[in-house]
Amino acid sequence: MTIELSEEQLKQLKNGEGIIIKSSKIKEEWNPKGGEWFIGTTGDIYHSDFYKNHSFGASYKTKEQATSASKIMRKHNRLLSWVMENDDGWVADWSNPSQDKHFIEFIQGKYYVSNSHQTQTLGSIYMSIENAMKLAKLLNNGIVKL
Repeated sequence: MTIELSEEQLKQLKNGEGIIIKSSKIKEEWNPKGGEWFIGTTGDIYHSDFYKNHSFGASYKTKEQATSASKIMRKHNRLLSWVMENDDGWVADWSNPSQDKHFIEFIQGKYYVSNSHQTQTLGSIYMSIENAMKLAKLLNNGIVKL
């Protein structure tokens, strides 16, 4: 850390006088603590320091945690891919509280279409009603698997 002093503060220090240095509250960005088990760019699980720089920001304390996270990430990425491949031009407009934003939910073994107007849920992928209904049907019939 470097502290820059004004000429007046430097004179005070040279004369044996004290100066007050106030710390501005610097917001430090949160980063995961991580662990020894890494999810590689292919979704595979590795136990090695080598993969620290080759994972996509995902490391865990145990192999079980890494495996579970990898499965969740795979499902999420496959869902994103499906929506992009079936792009029908629909775009969520979060400034419009009357627009329905549809997403897929998995409840008691079955996929359902749900919607939101204003609440953007972390992890949900929003799509048109047509795509949501199509995807739910494909998932429930086992044609598409996440």
